[in-house]
Amino acid sequence: MKNKSSGVILITILGLFVLGYLYLLYKVFTIWGIWTLIWTGVVSLFSSSALMFLATSKSEEGNTIRYNPKEWPKLISFVISLGIGYYLFTLLDKTNLSEVDYYFAIAYLITLTAIPILIGLFRLIRDRNDELIITPTVISYRDNSRFEEVQISDVTKSEAYDKGYRLHLKDGGVFDIPFKRMGFSALDQSSAINGILTALGNDKNEEGENSELEEGTAESNEKD
Repeated sequence: MKNKSSGVILITILGLFVLGYLYLLYKVFTIWGIWTLIWTGVVSLFSSSALMFLATSKSEEGNTIRYNPKEWPKLISFVISLGIGYYLFTLLDKTNLSEVDYYFAIAYLITLTAIPILIGLFRLIRDRNDELIITPTVISYRDNSRFEEVQISDVTKSEAYDKGYRLHLKDGGVFDIPFKRMGFSALDQSSAINGILTALGNDKNEEGENSELEEGTAESNEKD
């Protein structure tokens, strides 16, 4: 009985969410028009995507390689988003809107423009010094005030996990690099992981997997 009640509540909440989202789309299209939203959306998407390609940063100083995403492309992306939000705001004065629709539009701009920009600026300032550092013998990272390092010779294999990249160690422990918490985009992570694999010799994963396969084969032979 409880499971049925929970299911009904969940379906009701989901239905209300879908109806609310459809109403949001309807009101937004009514206020600004579909073509205005399409071209501003396309500009925002392509500009942010193009700037993210410029945000990756790999610098080399002697035998030390550092991965620290650049801040200025993200700042430009915020400025473009702010400009689009301001443009949509100026259109409100040229449209005959009811008081309810006007405040709805303001709430929409605050929710989808101002708040994301403020959150992005906060993360940008917080994560500005986060970096991955690779030397011939050590892999380390800085996450705000936290600094961790591991000897490359202690690593047996590596793999991705939900928050970043994980190195398995000879003593059975793990060394996690939390790229997502460090403000690394998917492109940043890919570049940094390639650097890690190069430092490990690109064969740590294969060696780890082969050793596991050999152990499994040995156990099967013993059972036979």
